[in-house]
Amino acid sequence: MDLDFFNAAGEGDRPTFLRLVDEHLDRVAKFVKRRGVPCVAVMNHQQMLRFVDDSGCDTLLNVDTHSDLAEADVTEFSCGTWVSYVSWRKKGRYVWHHGYTAYRGDCSGNVNLFRPRPRFERGQLSGWNDVIHRRSIKMPALTNNITSIGVCLSPSYVDYAKETGDMLRDWVKKHNIRYVKGRLDEHFAFTRTPPK
Repeated sequence: MDLDFFNAAGEGDRPTFLRLVDEHLDRVAKFVKRRGVPCVAVMNHQQMLRFVDDSGCDTLLNVDTHSDLAEADVTEFSCGTWVSYVSWRKKGRYVWHHGYTAYRGDCSGNVNLFRPRPRFERGQLSGWNDVIHRRSIKMPALTNNITSIGVCLSPSYVDYAKETGDMLRDWVKKHNIRYVKGRLDEHFAFTRTPPK
C-alpha cells in the first residue's frame, strides 16, 4: 500500500488527507495485531521487492496511485517498475487498486499496460500470469486471505510528505512495525534485468 493512494480521496484537503491516512494506518495496526500478519513499512517502493519476493504469496495487491508495472523486457529498476521484478510474477496475479482515472499505469514514462486491452495481453506484455485493476477511492477491505502487508511512504509522490512521514514513523514506533529507511528522492534507478 502506497500512501499516495490517499491523494485522490483527500482531493488536496490537508486535514482530510491526514485523517484518512491516520484512520487507515490504525485499521492496519489492529488487523496486524489481531491476525498476526507480518507487516513492514518502507520509504521507497524499491525496498518492498525483497519482502514481496519472500512473502510466499501468489497475488500482489498494489494499492497505489501508480501501477509501478512495466513491460517484461524492462531493464531500469525504479519506483515505477519494481512490480516487474517480482520473482514469482510468471505464476502470480497482479491486482492494481487505484483511485485516479488519469493514472493508467504510465508511471515513470512506462507503456500504458492498462489501456483497453484484453487481460491476457496485459499479462503477456508485463510478464505476469494475470493482471487486473480496480478503480476506487476506497481502500480494499482487510480480509482473512491477506498474508502480509507492506506500507510505502513514497515521499516523492505522497501529498504532505513531511507530515505523512512523521505520522508513519510515529505509527511504526507505536505498533512495533519494522521500518526500512530510504531516500527522500525516489527518482533513482539502476540497470537490472528482471528474474526469469
